Amino acid sequence: MSSKINVNSKLFQSLIFLFGFGLSLWMFTTFQLHYDQEQILGKVHKLIALGEWTHFGNRGTGVGYIPGTLLTFLAGVPMMIWYSPYSAMFLILLTHVVALICFYFPLKKFFGPLAAVGFLILFWLSPWRNEQVELYNPSYLFIFSGLHFFSALKLSRERSFAWTTLHVFAMGLCGQVHFSVLILMVASLLLWIFKMVKVNWWGVLFGIFLTALTLLPYFLSLSSLQGHGVELKASEGFLPGKNLVLIYPVLKACIYWLRYSSFYYARHIFTSIHFDWIANEGLRSIVSTVFHVIKWPIGIVTLLVSIRIQWQFLKEIWKHQPFRRSTDRRNLSEESWFFHYGFYLFVGMLVAAGLSPVEFNHWHLLLCLPMSVALVSVGVSRWMEKSEGRKKWILAVVVYFLVYNSFAVLGSRYHDFRNSYHQQVLDRFPITTPHTE
Repeated sequence: MSSKINVNSKLFQSLIFLFGFGLSLWMFTTFQLHYDQEQILGKVHKLIALGEWTHFGNRGTGVGYIPGTLLTFLAGVPMMIWYSPYSAMFLILLTHVVALICFYFPLKKFFGPLAAVGFLILFWLSPWRNEQVELYNPSYLFIFSGLHFFSALKLSRERSFAWTTLHVFAMGLCGQVHFSVLILMVASLLLWIFKMVKVNWWGVLFGIFLTALTLLPYFLSLSSLQGHGVELKASEGFLPGKNLVLIYPVLKACIYWLRYSSFYYARHIFTSIHFDWIANEGLRSIVSTVFHVIKWPIGIVTLLVSIRIQWQFLKEIWKHQPFRRSTDRRNLSEESWFFHYGFYLFVGMLVAAGLSPVEFNHWHLLLCLPMSVALVSVGVSRWMEKSEGRKKWILAVVVYFLVYNSFAVLGSRYHDFRNSYHQQVLDRFPITTPHTE
């Protein structure tokens, strides 16, 4: 690969996809079992060993338990087929594939193959995405980002019952995975208020009805939660809306939006990568020093690139007066509609961050990651289109991601290549008398 890289090549794009897929499969095997994973695995174990469904989900940060029927289903059914965490994690990886598809083809249609390939690389190979294949609820969020964007895009052109139903139902399911669905809900409200979509109200009602059906087991089980050792408690976090007063939590959310499309990753895959797997102490010290010295300027430079690109897009959108209701934005060009969608999702994130009873961390905002990456992919593709020679950076980014992901898997806060995650789970949750009827 050189400046003559053919980004239209099916071989090139297939290799990128396979690299990302393979890195995710490798990550499956090296996880260290922790509390968030045990919450889901405990419910799956109860389902398979005792035949008991658990209808409450993981404990949210300071906000109690989320509805859990869907999570138990998503993790439990694959593990019924093969009792291994890898089967449930493989389903998570497939949801990431769906999210990739939802953004890849519109990007290719609107902005050309270079923007689509940029997204393929920056999303699919990124440690931000690869690290999210573990068995905990935020890992399922990317598919809801994709469905929200894609269904909204369809509704910008037609008042469809089916696409409206999918749009609403996807948010209903997302709310059963993570309470950060508030971001999508606010964004959808803004899309409607500022005339970005054509809403079929029968589709809205049917989407709500389908959501209520999936929540029925959860509501029926509320009275018996005490019997399961679970208590519904009031929020232990901030009062709702306090983040608007404190300001910093909202600014922190903005920073995460910008970081998602950079190489400045979350702490456990940025500052916590270690090289204990290198036996020679001298070599280990050299490799560790070189890696940690190089990653900081790369992380900072790419963060600055993300800031510059997204600031340019913000200024471009602002010229169109995005908060003026008299404008019918359903007639925008596909390119302009895309940028407006990104803007309203960003505003939705700010509102959710302000209303949240807790201070957001990176996993609370993962719904925004694909769109942040997509915007930067468009900006970078425009820069590359000005000179064929700039495409040489594609190879550098691919190599960096492959090396970085490999180091994260070999040794970091949640990974150790000497670990067998499959065996660790079986030791913690053994199936001695499988439930059969």
